[in-house]
Amino acid sequence: MNIILIEPQNVDRMHTRLIGAQARHVVKILRAKRGDNIRAGIVNGNLGKGTIVSMSARQPYSVDLRLDMPATPPPKLPIDIIVALPRPIVLRRVLKSIASLGIGSLYIINAGRVEKSYWDSTLIQQDTLRQWLIQGLELGVDTVLPEVELNRGFKDFVSNTLTPVATRYQNRFIAHPHGACQRTIHTSVPYSGRVLLAIGPEGGWLPYEVERFTSGGFDLFDMGDRILGVETAVSALCGMIMASHVQLKAGKYP
Repeated sequence: MNIILIEPQNVDRMHTRLIGAQARHVVKILRAKRGDNIRAGIVNGNLGKGTIVSMSARQPYSVDLRLDMPATPPPKLPIDIIVALPRPIVLRRVLKSIASLGIGSLYIINAGRVEKSYWDSTLIQQDTLRQWLIQGLELGVDTVLPEVELNRGFKDFVSNTLTPVATRYQNRFIAHPHGACQRTIHTSVPYSGRVLLAIGPEGGWLPYEVERFTSGGFDLFDMGDRILGVETAVSALCGMIMASHVQLKAGKYP
């Protein structure tokens, strides 16, 4: 972890006590001592440092911190993501990735090629989702949790949720291998515009699902001949979009 994140309810007059894995990390990994400063932040709040005022370097580990939180969290990327629910092990990676990248919102939806059993996983319970998002924030040195919305019905999502959501974005893309590319990310994303990406299940979108997205203003985007896993597609697409924003801002594209 690159930052220690503290739940607001565990802060009392800008002091907190770390226990468990966080305290062990400070003692065994950081090898910090009394008087040292460590990078810390309050979940959904500011970030800064924690000064160690006392600690127990033997099990059970504990670390008492005096907090100084002057800095605001980094801005989120201008990218939000719709993803068809993947396998639980893949979803864990996606949650960590989107939190560390700085994605603001994640819409997890159903699709024809999503296994029904995935919706019974304990991973999609809010507390468990939050746990993996926190790990991503700890990696990316951020404090603000992405918003995650679960939608168990594809038709219900595209009929009732997608239209009002999509109007907030200047650019909407659906990743679809071997699809007829209608626009390219490099030439169509203005650097100031928000982007909404739709990424399908590992078996791909059904033709009906693609049609519902494209009729709602989404442009097909083909990343090439290779079919990517969901977590790889998330990172690759976000990287391509942010690179395009930089290039467009610098005037490298017409």
